Amino acid sequence: MKFFLNIFILIIIMQVHITFAAPFSGTLSYEYSKQAEQEKKYSPDVTINLNCDLTNQLSFNGTFESNRTNNQPTTNTINNAYLAYHHANSDYRIGKQNYTLSNGLIASMSGTNGIQAHFTTTNNTASFFYGQDNRNLFALSFMLNNLGKHRNFMLEANYFQEDSPFIGITASKQLANNTSLIIETTKNLTTTAAGYLITLEYDSTQQSDDMDISLSYRNIKQGAVSAYCVDSYYDHSKGFRITFNKSLSKNTTLDAYRDIAASQDNIAINTTALTLSRNF
Repeated sequence: MKFFLNIFILIIIMQVHITFAAPFSGTLSYEYSKQAEQEKKYSPDVTINLNCDLTNQLSFNGTFESNRTNNQPTTNTINNAYLAYHHANSDYRIGKQNYTLSNGLIASMSGTNGIQAHFTTTNNTASFFYGQDNRNLFALSFMLNNLGKHRNFMLEANYFQEDSPFIGITASKQLANNTSLIIETTKNLTTTAAGYLITLEYDSTQQSDDMDISLSYRNIKQGAVSAYCVDSYYDHSKGFRITFNKSLSKNTTLDAYRDIAASQDNIAINTTALTLSRNF
């Protein structure tokens, strides 16, 4: 009953027009998740973003998040507080920031102190990250786009170092106007544990039907992903996930996924998650 009451309150809040003077923006969201044999989780969340241009090339970016899970105390965190500098075909950041390799199978860091740089050419992109989060972190990525005659094909090589070094290859091919196939791999160079994630993704770009659907299969050995993997459910697991993202209005979205998966020991870890979000 309390869960549905919270959902109702959130929907009422979302109908109120909230306006901040630029350069502020933010998101109100409510997440519900349930894993097999585990307690239901519900997490109201408020995120505030600040983006301020200091010069034509220099800007400051900040993100504040307030989150509460079930009846636990509210946690307030600053996920971003960095200076960004753009020059020609290169971008640089210094401060507390996010950094993701491919789609995050190996690592997707959030609120980490460090520096990063991105360099782009017509068909290539290279980036690196160095930071600290109770340990030294180093990441390197190199991406090739539209290889020769193979248009709409992307190949990315990644390296990530925390307590252990990890490597991975991601290949992505656009099969049709709205459909892509993505194969993402990871390997722990210390333990040799490996894994892969295969995703078939449909992305609707029609204004009247803004919707994404994806179906993925994963087989990931224990320790094949770092502690910074984009989803903690991925480690030591195998199985399918169907994901659905739908725009309900100009500023409101519904994100959902259903896992039909198990651990490598064949223990069911089926998971359902729903997130209702409104941007302001």
